[in-house]
Amino acid sequence: MAKKYGFGSAARTHLYIQIAFIGIFIYLLFSFLSFFLPLLIPLIISFALAFFCNPLVSYLEKKKIPRTIGILFILLLAIALFTVFIIFVVPLLAKELKVFIGKIPEYSEQIKNWAVPWIENTFKT
Repeated sequence: MAKKYGFGSAARTHLYIQIAFIGIFIYLLFSFLSFFLPLLIPLIISFALAFFCNPLVSYLEKKKIPRTIGILFILLLAIALFTVFIIFVVPLLAKELKVFIGKIPEYSEQIKNWAVPWIENTFKT
């Protein structure tokens, strides 16, 4: 009679085989995704754009604007918004990031001046 549980039992061996198959499956899944990621990202972005823009195109279609013209209008509007974002917001973010990086030593000193006494009082070291 085979041992039900314990070292060398059939149940434990079956569990190890299941864990091995799950590990191999996860490895193969991540290998597949990493190989096809350059193709999947544009596909996912296009599905998201279609999903979010379809209600607006349908609304324009109800207002007697042809679907092709509505899509073109929304596409041009998105390109214009993206261009405005790049022209105005990105330089502002770069400037603020530069200021923040310059103030990191000051911020770390303030944190140290606040944290050290708090830790000493809290933990009575």
